[in-house]
Amino acid sequence: MTQPERLTAIAPGTPMWKAVPPRLVGPYLTGQRSVLAGYVYRAQDVRFHNPAEAYLALSLGWEDSEFMPHMSEIYLVAWLARAIDGYQPASGHGVPEFYIEPLDTRRGGHVQARPGR
Repeated sequence: MTQPERLTAIAPGTPMWKAVPPRLVGPYLTGQRSVLAGYVYRAQDVRFHNPAEAYLALSLGWEDSEFMPHMSEIYLVAWLARAIDGYQPASGHGVPEFYIEPLDTRRGGHVQARPGR
């Protein structure tokens, strides 16, 4: 794992990652789920070679987490950051961590409630 200096801006085009629980992989792949929100990481900031290392590097052990350190696989959604995504620095655990709010398209704004970790 690497632990680079914390940067507050995400440049458009930056490769990003978000861990996805196994139960959501199908919905993301089939288009049933398209909202991406929560804690995300720049791909350049984290390195791991197996699911146990990913579990630690991505701080996946929060209360009520669906992730376990002994999982045989951890799924990641990968994308290139856009200027409009609204990444906000979050208090990471040694690795730069960012938070994006889900867009509430019914109200045309951001959802105010932030999920617990």
